[in-house]
Amino acid sequence: MLDNQLESSSLAQPLEPLLDLSSRQAADIFARAGRAQSNLSKLTLDIRLAGLRKLLDYVVENRDDIIDVLCRETRKCRTDALVSEVLGVLDNFEWLLKNARKILREKRVSTPITLLGKRSRIVHEPLGTVLIIAPWNYPLHIGLTSILAAYVAGNAVIFKPSELTPMQGLFEKLFAVDPVMADSIQVVYGTGKSAEQLIEQKPAKVFFTGSARTGRKILHQCAEHLIPVDLELGGKDQAIVFDDVNLERSVKGVIWGALTNAGQSCSSVERVYVQSGIYEQFVALAQQEIEKLVLNSGDAGNADVGGMTADFQLDIVHRQVIDAQAKGARILTGGATLLDNELFYRPTLITGIEDDMALMTQETFGPVVP
Repeated sequence: MLDNQLESSSLAQPLEPLLDLSSRQAADIFARAGRAQSNLSKLTLDIRLAGLRKLLDYVVENRDDIIDVLCRETRKCRTDALVSEVLGVLDNFEWLLKNARKILREKRVSTPITLLGKRSRIVHEPLGTVLIIAPWNYPLHIGLTSILAAYVAGNAVIFKPSELTPMQGLFEKLFAVDPVMADSIQVVYGTGKSAEQLIEQKPAKVFFTGSARTGRKILHQCAEHLIPVDLELGGKDQAIVFDDVNLERSVKGVIWGALTNAGQSCSSVERVYVQSGIYEQFVALAQQEIEKLVLNSGDAGNADVGGMTADFQLDIVHRQVIDAQAKGARILTGGATLLDNELFYRPTLITGIEDDMALMTQETFGPVVP
């Protein structure tokens, strides 16, 4: 059995501790956002879209530098940073540029008989100041997509990136391409305590992406103030493979779905059900393909899988694999870190999973194909 190759590892650098906000600082941030919102409400959608176009062009022109920051802070391989972060966010920008006018356009609608003689219409108005709390697994893609959707709709934005991947200075450079955007979007650093202080200022809406555990806390705090909240949380998704598929293509698709971004995606494939007629072939080919994968972070574009961003997540992944193995599951490849004290977990193929195993019932969020 071949070991996964490691080209050269440029791992994430230790970050300086971030200072959390006081209640006074949070209030000042919201006061500034209120002033920005007042100015923004006087400007047209065309002005906001012009800023978005500038931002899109800046990301394209500076993509290599942006990828360097992503690899340094997240341990992604360059392919993941390019495809799932940079290209993903550019695609969303293009979608907004194409569709924002249609979505935000005033619409005439039918009038109920009880309002005979009146005319009805739908008018889209900004909510106000929106708080966006982004995760560490896709800090650029999820962060910018959420921010720009709110901004294009006319809202001032307060953005708190994850303390694990703050990318300090990068977001400020991005928004500085347009003065209106720079005035309307504030970046605030800190831990969950800073998020709590910001929510206490009663934003018009909160958008959070992250774990179910943290999502529950945010939902509870928002409910106390009747703040509308969007939560994009974790999952435990499965792939179902029938025996009439193109085997080679299906194996590669499942591996990509499970291992892209080192499995650190809320929609990654975390369980695979294969019809018995092709099960043995599928497993053998999957093992063969997984053992070819190259691990690296900050590479020259020749790696397939990067490292884990958070040490606590690595611990969760390894505990689940060991639990499954202790209960009878069989590790065909992987199942361990690549190097001691490095956050590279070898892509793992494991069979014989049962319902009493954490690997079957709990989110894994790592490079494991069960």
